[in-house]
Amino acid sequence: MNGFSDNERRQLRTAFLEGPRDGYSLDRCIADDTLRIRVVDVCQQAVPGHSEQDYLWDLQNQRKASLLGPHATQRDNFRHEEYRHAAAIAARLIEDRHGATVDRLLCNPAIRREFDRVASEIAPTVDPVRLRLAALALRKASKLRPELAVRMGDGRQVVSIQASDVRDDAENVPPAPGIYIIHDPSGILYIGEAGNLRNRVRQHVDHSTSPGLARYFWDAGMENCTIDLHTFPNNQAARRADWRRAYERELIESRRPRFNIEFNRDQGDD
Repeated sequence: MNGFSDNERRQLRTAFLEGPRDGYSLDRCIADDTLRIRVVDVCQQAVPGHSEQDYLWDLQNQRKASLLGPHATQRDNFRHEEYRHAAAIAARLIEDRHGATVDRLLCNPAIRREFDRVASEIAPTVDPVRLRLAALALRKASKLRPELAVRMGDGRQVVSIQASDVRDDAENVPPAPGIYIIHDPSGILYIGEAGNLRNRVRQHVDHSTSPGLARYFWDAGMENCTIDLHTFPNNQAARRADWRRAYERELIESRRPRFNIEFNRDQGDD
C-alpha cells in the first residue's frame, strides 16, 4: 500500500499515535489544517520520502484494518445538519470527477482545495474544517455509498462543460448515451439520462421540458451552470437504456436534485 513495508507502516502508526494531535481522531487530523501538518511532519520524520497523500491514505487504511485502535480521546461536538447538504454535493462532485471515495480524495491537497471551493460556494459562511468533517461523517455512515456505476465496475468518463457553451455550440457535447447532471453554486438542479446526450442537453438549454429548470434558466440565465456528462465505454452495459435509467434513479435518490424532486412532488410521486 503506497510502497510502505510492514515495518514502515508500524513506524507510521507509532508516529501518529504518539504524535502531537491533541488526542483527536484521524478524521479530525485530516480535516484540520493545523493537526494535519503536525501528523504529516511526524510521519515524514519516521518514514521520509513520501507525499502527504501517501501518509494520510496509509493511516486511513490502517484505521480501516483496526490497527489504530480506539485512538481518539477528544471528541468534536459539531452538529452538521445545517451544512451537510453542501458537504454531500461537493463530495459527490469530486468523486465523479476523480473516481475515488471522499475519504481518499481529502488526503490529496489539490483535490481537498477543490472540495473546499465547491462546498464553500454552497455554504460560504461555514468553516472548511466542518465541511470536510461533514463529508467524512457521511462516508462513515454509508450515506455516500458507492452508486450503481461504481458497484458494477466503473468505466465512465466524466466531463464538465458550461451550460452557456452548450447553448453557443452543442457540438461540445458528445452524441453518446449517458447521464447528465446540471448544477450551479447552490447545488444540483437536474439529473437525466439520454440515448444521445447532445440532443437531450441541447433541448434543455433551448427550452427544457422540466418546467422548473426552464423557469430557472429564464429567470437566472445559465452563466453559472455547469453540466457534468457521464459517458461509458462502448462495451459496457451502462450504454443500455434500462441500465442508464437505473443509474439515473439512484443518482436522483442520493443527490436530490431540486427540479427532479419538484417535478416528482407535482406528479404526486413521493
